[in-house]
Amino acid sequence: MMSGSRGSEAGVLEGLMTLVSDPAAFSAKLAELKDAQAQLGEARAALAEQRAELDARAEALSRKDDELCKLVTEIGDAERALVEREKAATKREADIDAKLAKLEAGRVERDAKAAALKAEIAAERKALKQTADMNAAMENGLNVRAAMLDEREAVLVVAEAAAKTAAKDYKAKLKALKSLVA
Repeated sequence: MMSGSRGSEAGVLEGLMTLVSDPAAFSAKLAELKDAQAQLGEARAALAEQRAELDARAEALSRKDDELCKLVTEIGDAERALVEREKAATKREADIDAKLAKLEAGRVERDAKAAALKAEIAAERKALKQTADMNAAMENGLNVRAAMLDEREAVLVVAEAAAKTAAKDYKAKLKALKSLVA
C-alpha cells in the first residue's frame, strides 16, 4: 500500500518537475484551462438565451390558453342564444331557421378553431417540455464540465505552488554549492 503511494507521489513529482522544466507546457495547460472556462461561459450564456426563449414561448402558450377560453365562452354564449331563439320561434320560424343555420356554421367554425388551438397548445407544450429536458441535460453536462475544470485548476494551482517551492529549493541548493565552491 505504501509503495503504491510512493509511486503516485513520484509520478506527481515527475509531472511537477516536467511543468517546472517546461514553462511552455505549463503555460499551454493554463491557456487550455482558461479557454475551457471561456467556452463554459459561452455555453452558460447560450443556456440563458434558451431559457429566455422558453419563457417567451410559455408566455405565448398562456395567451393561446386565454384565446381558447374566450372561444369556449363564445361557443357557450352562442348556444344559449340559440336556445332562447328556439323558445321564441313561433311566428318567425323561417327567419329563425336561417339564423340557426348561420349560428351553427359559426359554432362549427369556432369548434374547429378551438380544436386547432387545442392541438397547437398540446404540440407547443410537448415542444416546451422537450426543450426544458434538453436544457436540463445540457445544464447537467455543463455542471460536470465545470467540476472537471475546477479540478484541473486545483491541480494546476498545486503544481504551480510545487514548482515555486522546487525553484526555491533549487536556488538554495545552487547557492549552497556556490558557497562550497568559493
